Amino acid sequence: MNQVFSADFGDVPVGDRDCPLCGTNNDDVRPSRFSHDVWNIRVCKTCRFVYIDKGPVYEKLAQDMAWESTTRVEEKRRREI
Repeated sequence: MNQVFSADFGDVPVGDRDCPLCGTNNDDVRPSRFSHDVWNIRVCKTCRFVYIDKGPVYEKLAQDMAWESTTRVEEKRRREI
């Protein structure tokens, strides 16, 4: 488990992930231009599956990333757009 700082959500505990479909490590693959903040979207070099290479630790997800907490951030982001 690592801690990353997200401009939208502050400190977020995350786990690094290989491709969830085939297990390939894609750290050497350039993140997609659609990546945002600390969330890197990768296309697996082996099976072409598209996924986010970091994910919030599920045990912390319910309390830190709950809808009640993140809705205000999303509303602010949409107003700014």
